[in-house]
Amino acid sequence: MTAQIIFYMLAMAITVFSIMAVTSKLIVRAATYLLFVLLATAGLYMLLGYYFLFAVQVSVYAGGIMVLFIMAIFLTHRPGTDVRTKHGWRIGLSVFLSLAGLL
Repeated sequence: MTAQIIFYMLAMAITVFSIMAVTSKLIVRAATYLLFVLLATAGLYMLLGYYFLFAVQVSVYAGGIMVLFIMAIFLTHRPGTDVRTKHGWRIGLSVFLSLAGLL
């Protein structure tokens, strides 16, 4: 029962942080949300008993790849600058179609 509750909490965290990473207008914040998704995925591996995949996920992806992403962001982009979106109706339509696909 406890494992099931932890699974649902991790699944909810992955879902919420994935949506926040895609919809965030600040690129550093989106990278941080992606880091949370990777760490929650590592938590799923730990819950399933795949300790090697847990270690690989944390060390390689959450550690190494995210450092490369953030260094690339800092070297090529001003991190405080907002990203402008031109077509707000496309975002609304994609959210609607995604939610309709879940039903």
